[in-house]
Amino acid sequence: MTNIFFILILLFSISSCVKTTSQNTEDIEVIKMSKTSCRGNCPQYSIIIYNSKKVLLDAKSNLQFEGKYSLKLNDEQYKTLVKSFEDTGFDNFKAEYTAKVTDLPTTYISYLTNDSLYTVKDYYGAPKELKMLENNIANLLELEGWEKYEL
Repeated sequence: MTNIFFILILLFSISSCVKTTSQNTEDIEVIKMSKTSCRGNCPQYSIIIYNSKKVLLDAKSNLQFEGKYSLKLNDEQYKTLVKSFEDTGFDNFKAEYTAKVTDLPTTYISYLTNDSLYTVKDYYGAPKELKMLENNIANLLELEGWEKYEL
């Protein structure tokens, strides 16, 4: 009887671990970008793209909408976006692009590559390949289907 009880506890423990593991790997941040404000009308927002193809947007100011929104990318949209990061060799960019100029927005862009999250700060002087990636993410704001959500 004790052996059966022990086996049941062991099986329950194993099944709990499996569920926990799958829940933890379902929503991993793959791409993240945030843009800071400036003295003008620069859009200020942050956007996160998860491996589940879910996109979360926190639109703060100077966009067509403000607040928290979510969107689900289709397979092709997600693959194209991730491939653009892989093709540019994102982890080869410098950690920071800046200059002694004032009143520009700063873009922070991160990508999970080889289990390491690599972040680049773009204030001024970033290469065109990095600007292309930033534009690819910014273009998601133009997609239809954004739904407002609350935490």
